[in-house]
Amino acid sequence: MAGAAGAATGVVLMRNRPVYGGSCVVPSAFLSAQTAGGINNLSHQPLGVSCGTGRSPGYWKQAYTSNAALASPQPSNHYNNSYPDASLTFAALFGAGPNQPLGYVLKNMPGSTESQYAAGYLNALNSNRSSGANISNYPLTTSQVVALYNGTYKDGSGERWTVSQGETYLIQIAT
Repeated sequence: MAGAAGAATGVVLMRNRPVYGGSCVVPSAFLSAQTAGGINNLSHQPLGVSCGTGRSPGYWKQAYTSNAALASPQPSNHYNNSYPDASLTFAALFGAGPNQPLGYVLKNMPGSTESQYAAGYLNALNSNRSSGANISNYPLTTSQVVALYNGTYKDGSGERWTVSQGETYLIQIAT
C-alpha cells in the first residue's frame, strides 16, 4: 500500500444509453426498454407507428440573435419554422421553470433540462410542416412535452414518467 500512495488512480464512469438505430420509438416503448434492464422490450409500441426525430437545442438556438428576439432574417435552415410569441416565457409555456423567453433558455442555459424541453417543444410545434427544420411525424405534441416537463405524462400503460426520463427520451430522439 505504501507504493500505491504516490500512484495516480482514475475511475472512468460510463453510462449505457440505448440507441434505437434511427427507428422510431414511442415514449411507452422507450420506457419499457429502459426498465427492462437494457432489453429492447417494445411491447407497448402501437403497430404501424412511424415517427421522426427532432432537432437539438443547438439547432434551435441558431434562430435567436438575442435572448428573446428571433433572428431577422433567420438562417436559411430555419426558413418557415414556427416559434411561440417572443413575449411568452418558458414558465408561461410549461407552467414552471425559468421566467425567460425560449431564446434565453436556448442561448444561455446549454445542456440544461430546460433547454432540452425547449427544443422538444419547438420540435413538436414544427412537426409535419414545410419548414427548414424538416421534422415529420415527431412522436410528441406540444402538450405532451409540457406534461413530460411537469411530471404528469403517462404512457399507454398508465406509467407516469419523471422529468429525468422525459429529458433522456428527448435527447435520444434529437438529431
